[in-house]
Amino acid sequence: MLNIKLQIRLMTKVGLVCLFLLPLFSILGYAQKTKIGFPVLVLPAESFISNSGNVSVSGDEKKRVEVKANVEQAFLNYKINIPVAGRYSIRLYARDVKGKSVTCWLEDYVDNKDGRTYDITGKMIFEKSTSSSSFIEKDGTPLAANLHYVKIHISNGELTLEKITFILLKEHKSSPIVYKQNMTGKDWSLVWSDEFNGQGLPDNSKWNYDLGNWGWGNNELQYYTNNSNNIQVNNGSLKIIARNENINGSNYSSGSFHGLIAAR
Repeated sequence: MLNIKLQIRLMTKVGLVCLFLLPLFSILGYAQKTKIGFPVLVLPAESFISNSGNVSVSGDEKKRVEVKANVEQAFLNYKINIPVAGRYSIRLYARDVKGKSVTCWLEDYVDNKDGRTYDITGKMIFEKSTSSSSFIEKDGTPLAANLHYVKIHISNGELTLEKITFILLKEHKSSPIVYKQNMTGKDWSLVWSDEFNGQGLPDNSKWNYDLGNWGWGNNELQYYTNNSNNIQVNNGSLKIIARNENINGSNYSSGSFHGLIAAR
């Protein structure tokens, strides 16, 4: 259990906006999985635009994609138009897994110019299976509303891909309060704060919860939710509780949230 006496204040210095976190660290929160179910976007496996490795398309009606990556990695590139910005649940459907396990993960912005790798699912590990179809799901991936070029990485075995689906969990909402930064002035005045008074969850008029288990770009193991078993406000104290429990395919629960305010 992490029991924090936390005070957050936003001050202005004749136009200068500064956010003070006491102590300084990324606030961990907990957000609940609440699929709204629309839009549901489907990428058929055979719709890839390029690939590398031992890849073939079956001749049956479902056009399954057979991928072999015994030694080196294989990948398939796709493009998909995301119509609504928000947090998505991503499901990867596969069957006929051969080998002890096959590791997959999805990369976004493969055409970026900054040389970065945008891992948007973390590891999705398929165990050896029969011919029956199965899927692995990762929740909470943030996707902007535009055309995305994505890549499926596959290593350590063989499998047959069927499709990838994207289900909107939570639509993105812009910060309702935006302060303009100015580097001049001497006097300070309080314009925003949270003393974490009261009981229960943090004030949802001030905070927005992250959610899911998509790995957050560095294969984090926890599932974030807004369940009060993991985050609590109690008369000036903020309690953040990490638990070792099975939740939606993850072995740990934790969380992350951020203020409904911006300084630019």
